[in-house]
Amino acid sequence: MLTIRLRRGARAADPRGGPWIRARDVARMRGPLVLGELARVEDAAGRTVGYGLADPDAAITVRMVARGETPPDDDWLERRIGAALAARRALGLRPDGPVTGYREVNSEGDGLPGLVVDRYGDLRVVTTTTAPMTASWHRIARCLDLEAGVRPYLRLCEAPTVSPPPAAWCEPPPRVAWTEYGLRFEVPRTAMQKTGGYLDQRENRRTIASWVRPGMRVLDVGTHVGGFAIAAAAAGADTVGVDGSAAALAAAADNAARNGIADRTQWIEADMFADLDADALAGPFDIVVADPPKVAARPGDVRRATKALTRLAARLLPRVRAGGRFVLCSCSRNVTEEHLDAAVDGIVPIHRIAVLGAAPCHPVALHHTEGVYLRAAVYQVVGGDGTKIRTDEDQPAAAKRSSPIARR
Repeated sequence: MLTIRLRRGARAADPRGGPWIRARDVARMRGPLVLGELARVEDAAGRTVGYGLADPDAAITVRMVARGETPPDDDWLERRIGAALAARRALGLRPDGPVTGYREVNSEGDGLPGLVVDRYGDLRVVTTTTAPMTASWHRIARCLDLEAGVRPYLRLCEAPTVSPPPAAWCEPPPRVAWTEYGLRFEVPRTAMQKTGGYLDQRENRRTIASWVRPGMRVLDVGTHVGGFAIAAAAAGADTVGVDGSAAALAAAADNAARNGIADRTQWIEADMFADLDADALAGPFDIVVADPPKVAARPGDVRRATKALTRLAARLLPRVRAGGRFVLCSCSRNVTEEHLDAAVDGIVPIHRIAVLGAAPCHPVALHHTEGVYLRAAVYQVVGGDGTKIRTDEDQPAAAKRSSPIARR
């Protein structure tokens, strides 16, 4: 077994330091390395602090699997995959339920660093992000019953050097499809992002739809294949979705038609950071959602990212009706709610009323601050200088019906 000794004072020796041990914390290594097998981690005094999956060539040298002197059982991987699947069932997530697109395994959040499994109906998308987990692909496949249970799609971070998986398993599917509280979504291969769609925003789409009253206007900037716009339109809003990808917008239009709401949706191809001048985007809107791509992959990118988000907010916030809501999202773990607040500060009178995160099927391990990446800060525009705030009483009688999604 490979043994890794940490430097004196290394924060990684403390369980509260999180599950990642970086190369700078490693003093030396001894013993054979077998990718996929556990390594023993000891502090500077030689005391065992835990066990993890090691890759000496990676910036994150060890991803901890267990703390303490006792090593995990040989079948720890299979046990944890089984526990992750059981945890999703306990959340009411199953392939024949009202939500068929969800995350089954969330890496460190499920004690399985480097492994992500997303479910789209009868399709399992299995992603490995580390060499040790890639080396264990055959154990993962057996545990997930990929040979008989569901259609597999393996996204391995590198090709295994021994016993590679069947080539057909590594071929992207022509499309992924799932249901979400009565709504049906499809993403063709040409428009796929991440493992297909943005499953982490699922509950946020439902939350924002619950704010809708029929007749409201909603703008969804960075809509991908319709996400927030379709959820809001199903609740009775008139929606406009914006994206820079023609393929994504074509899929969004198909999804709107698939759900019988094409007449309440409009799609605009535009770069959210450059071109938002179409007449349909003029406003005012009751709800505006801005969901840009990752803007700060590294801590050093945060300043530049905040400036870009400020420019975006400055263009969108004036289009929100007084009393309306502006949702600014970030999928960059380095961008916190404080950075989002700084981006919207001083444009129009607003206050923050909530911060939403990833869906519950994306658990986060304790002390793993890097595992928190998705933030959706919700702001309300405050009426001032006699500006009228729109309330339920301002809605026509027919518009006061509860929305279909809200009832569900």
